[in-house]
Amino acid sequence: MVLDKSLVLPQFVDDAGITCTYTEGLLRVEIPIAHPAPDVEYEALIAGLHEAKTEAAAQLADYEQHVQKCKDNVNEAHAALRTAKAAAGPALMRRSQCLAIVPADLSYIGSKEGVAGAQV
Repeated sequence: MVLDKSLVLPQFVDDAGITCTYTEGLLRVEIPIAHPAPDVEYEALIAGLHEAKTEAAAQLADYEQHVQKCKDNVNEAHAALRTAKAAAGPALMRRSQCLAIVPADLSYIGSKEGVAGAQV
């Protein structure tokens, strides 16, 4: 009696290590799985992505440092503005305002034409 059975094996099989034993009516087939060979293109891609990530992280750190400097400059400018306003406030209040009272021309009173040519 002949039995025919086929199996689909995994992609990475060590052909040299396949063994087969038959004892007491039991067939035992051992197929060792081989580790795949490293893919050079994949490793190059991974290395390139890692390098790009490192460069992007460095560039981000530079941008964060620049933003912090700008924030510090803005805070210093606000503090200087508050100081200038605080110093100028009392000085502006102390500034005297002159009020000049000029006698009005009352010559039109009693005239028949009145103000702006109106008749009284």
